[in-house]
Amino acid sequence: MYRYLTFLLLIISCTRINYVVLHKGIYGNQNNTVYAYVIEGPRKQYYDYFLGWQTSREHSDSRRLILKINVITEEKEELWLSQVLEEYEFKNFSISSNEKLIAFISKDTLYIFDMNKDSLISEIPKGKSPSFFPDNENVLLEINKNIYKYFLKNKSLSLLITDGIQPKLSGSGNKVVFKRGTQIILYNLLSNIERVIADTGTNPNINPSGDKIVFVRVKKESTDSDYIYKYVYKAIITDTLGNILKEFPIYGAYSGIVYMTPYPYFVNNNDFVYFGYKEYTHPLKSIYFQPFNSNYPVVLREDYKTYLY
Repeated sequence: MYRYLTFLLLIISCTRINYVVLHKGIYGNQNNTVYAYVIEGPRKQYYDYFLGWQTSREHSDSRRLILKINVITEEKEELWLSQVLEEYEFKNFSISSNEKLIAFISKDTLYIFDMNKDSLISEIPKGKSPSFFPDNENVLLEINKNIYKYFLKNKSLSLLITDGIQPKLSGSGNKVVFKRGTQIILYNLLSNIERVIADTGTNPNINPSGDKIVFVRVKKESTDSDYIYKYVYKAIITDTLGNILKEFPIYGAYSGIVYMTPYPYFVNNNDFVYFGYKEYTHPLKSIYFQPFNSNYPVVLREDYKTYLY
């Protein structure tokens, strides 16, 4: 009994240091650019008997930063290293074309920061899916399944589309692609005309010139077992009339344990990136770059973890 208690106390008090490079999200932009939210450096972990290994952020020397990556040359640049990344739950982010503003979601609120000044500009409760207009003074966003234009100068909202989620803006700022129900829809802000692009799909995006749309389609397929199914994920690229131009298999949707639905982002008028699992290496992730003229993606970056002591 004594030896058992001693062993149990040893496990409970056990600590270790690991070195990590973890990618927590991406945002693709034109000019062959993808931005990645990255955690890198040594982290102290402690063992909880009930929860397993836990990371202690108070005793961590790791950095949290926004990394800018060129998908062609793979050159990297640290765009934003800020205490803000430590203080907020940071997800679903967007960066303005002049690289001065960043919008992100934290605990059901949309925050917009000036990265040069590390200053908060706006916070919008229930805001989701931000995209900056080309003027970098207004933001497209979703609130309660409606799509709005948010004016940064006077902090006001203008309703653009009812009953829509997952909006994304073209490079000109004249077209919005979004999801309504199961459908993918293209909306022209100049003519106020909607067009159904696909009857089924999710996570849509539109290229800078506004002439191609990408979205994800998930298909449930049976296996040899009557009780086990697998899910096949594909990225579909169409023109603005809904004609399919190309389909790509999506890698990294399955970790070997669970599924996730990647969000594709155009990085120019043809190629796109997405964020998914490092195949069969749960829960590590990878950034995949999919050229239009290739059937297979390139792994731009991937998570890395090792134990120092």
